[in-house]
Amino acid sequence: MKRQITKQELAFLDHELQHQQQNGVISEKQRLEILASYELKKGLSFIRVMLAIGALLVGLGILSFIASNWAELGRITKLSIILAIFLGFMFASYKVSNNYPKTSKSLLYIGVLTYGAGIFLIGQMFNFGGHFTSAFLLWAIGAFPMAVVFRDKIVYLFTCVLTMVYISGYFDFGGYPYLAIVLIPALYYCNKYLENSRAITFFSNLVALDAVLLFSHITDMDEFYICLLFLGLGIGMYHLPIKTNAGVYRLLGTIVLGVAGLFLTLPEMWRDILHPGTQMVGYDPSAGRIASSAFAVALIIYLLSLTRKENLTALVLICAVIFRYYVDTFIDFMPKSIFFITGGLLLLGFGYYFERLRRKKGVVGIGQ
Repeated sequence: MKRQITKQELAFLDHELQHQQQNGVISEKQRLEILASYELKKGLSFIRVMLAIGALLVGLGILSFIASNWAELGRITKLSIILAIFLGFMFASYKVSNNYPKTSKSLLYIGVLTYGAGIFLIGQMFNFGGHFTSAFLLWAIGAFPMAVVFRDKIVYLFTCVLTMVYISGYFDFGGYPYLAIVLIPALYYCNKYLENSRAITFFSNLVALDAVLLFSHITDMDEFYICLLFLGLGIGMYHLPIKTNAGVYRLLGTIVLGVAGLFLTLPEMWRDILHPGTQMVGYDPSAGRIASSAFAVALIIYLLSLTRKENLTALVLICAVIFRYYVDTFIDFMPKSIFFITGGLLLLGFGYYFERLRRKKGVVGIGQ
């Protein structure tokens, strides 16, 4: 399988290989063989954008037409129209997929939108009860095989978003979306049919984390233990011994542990742990400040160890912890003008430092 790189990376690689060829390190045949093992990433094109917008407009127009005449149609007619539109666009997408792949994608998107709208319209037509999130689940279940069969990353990512909407709806309605336990592993497994897309891996992880957060919510887990749980999950994701899309797991793991750790630097998070059952009246916050500060030091040390592995995300999180303490310490004592100026200069300094590191990392990464 060819490795996909950007146009700029391919130009740089070609330039370097020509330089090595001129120095006699490699032959022209070897240079061409190396270049042949790469291919350009498929980016956005004018045709693709135009077709996607056209598909969206057609889908909205069809839905608007159906909605405006919905009350005048009988149930059989309504159901027949929905099925005819959906099956028609899916069949057309399949028929032109070989000769006109971009047009096929647009027809597929119209079919997916029509399928989702049909679920809501049929639910309204037959007065189905239950949570509104069940419609998003049915939409995800229908869109998922379409994404796998047509090998379409956008529909796959849309399925992940629909699944997250389905799961998140239970934060307000109660209960637990047990069907997600089946759907989440399927999202991971079927990613292999799309060449283990990094974007799909990232969103599949978000779906799984959303399910874990919901579980902690319905079990009335204390906020401290929720943060501790996600801190452990983040560390586990970062150090997960996996080769496929390891960078995605490290990135998301760093973000998760950093955000959870940032919450644990708040003294209020430690109150119920250090003084269980104590009300705010008569509560001594010094123990919480000491515990949170000690944790902050340990977190910064751990994040610094990650920056040694050229993890810029960890460095951003270190700056976030420092800035949090700056705001918490000086906002009540400094004049507002001085506070904002100093805070702005601090952020500008962080930004300048990040830019330097990114350029340095880019040079080192290419050299390797």
